[in-house]
Amino acid sequence: MTTTRRSILGLMGAAPVAAGSVAALAPRAHAASGTGSGHGDVPAELRPDGALDRFIAELAERDEFSGSVLVARRGREVLARSHGSANRERSVPNGPDTAFILGSINKIFTAVAIAQLVEQRALRYDDTLGALIGGFPAGTAERVTVHHMLTHTSGMGDFHGSAAYRERSPAWDSAEEVMNGITDVVRELPLLFDPGAGQTYSNSAFHVLGAIVQEVAGVPYHDYVRERVFEAAEMAGAAFLTRTEWRADPEVARPYAPGPDGGELVEVIDAHGFIGTPAGGAFATCLDLVRFARALTAGELVGSAQAELLLSPKMPLPGGGSGGPGEGGGPGGGEPVAAEPGRAMTFEGYGTPLALSGDTWVVIRSGGSAGVSTSLQIFPPAAEWAVVVLSNYGERAGAPIADLARQILTS
Repeated sequence: MTTTRRSILGLMGAAPVAAGSVAALAPRAHAASGTGSGHGDVPAELRPDGALDRFIAELAERDEFSGSVLVARRGREVLARSHGSANRERSVPNGPDTAFILGSINKIFTAVAIAQLVEQRALRYDDTLGALIGGFPAGTAERVTVHHMLTHTSGMGDFHGSAAYRERSPAWDSAEEVMNGITDVVRELPLLFDPGAGQTYSNSAFHVLGAIVQEVAGVPYHDYVRERVFEAAEMAGAAFLTRTEWRADPEVARPYAPGPDGGELVEVIDAHGFIGTPAGGAFATCLDLVRFARALTAGELVGSAQAELLLSPKMPLPGGGSGGPGEGGGPGGGEPVAAEPGRAMTFEGYGTPLALSGDTWVVIRSGGSAGVSTSLQIFPPAAEWAVVVLSNYGERAGAPIADLARQILTS
């Protein structure tokens, strides 16, 4: 689906249909007091029955969107909507407590883990790969740095596309085998270009960053992120589910994508790996991601200096965005974003792109893969606004909703 600003704004007059809502978000201890839904300077377009609400409903009515949306200001709900089914076979609807697979959103969790270790002086952003983890060829180990991997300038590509990954991954049935197996695959892949000489979206680089977290912290990557990110941010619904756990829980949203003939949507759990990796595939609810945004910008995950470093632009992205296949994607949700006249300028940060629209910076971390379209947008400072769109349809089903919310907040 390709949706421009003009086509989105043209849909603002659409009639609403019934949609679910959640109660006011439980305030965190640090949360600043804020206006509730429909009060103060909340734009009318973001309130219930406003332009965004009507647009979400129209997409759902056309069966182009299935999922949940949460717009929050200062950690408090402004608009919450859920449409479609988490599990079609059992007629389980999506709701405010539905957990979705996130795709590449959890690249920012991996970046936070790295920042925590930098803050503890356990590593540096200019450390070379070889100084932190062994087994890589000298040309890679001695030239690729943590900074290169965080900014997709390492020259590493995407392990998902390699023959070795496709051949070996079906046999992996533990988190340890997944982590070690992918690391071994990446060790065997040549660099696409000299580190720092180019930029290409790299799931391989973010997997290796997770392997570094595991090596330096001395605990498995998944355990580290559960404790130091999910639990620290009070993300009660966040988890790394195995494919078996995912299939067994009817309350977790299953992914749906067009079948081989491009027709009726089918469930595609088997298109995903055994368990999420540092490059993508954790599970969370919309509320979990709002709490993450607040915790990150409030200094609860890393100090203010490290948080500012994570969420600041490092380099402009050519063509206005970055993207890649597999558990990935740039601001558009998994595809390269073409430049348009008047389009916001997009930059790479550490673990997340950022857009500059007028004088407003927006953190835009998205993900897209088979039956996955997700977006987390944070409006610094202090996550004044957070917009979460989680869909279990297609690779870009949620992107038009995220785009419209951003346009309203930056207009």
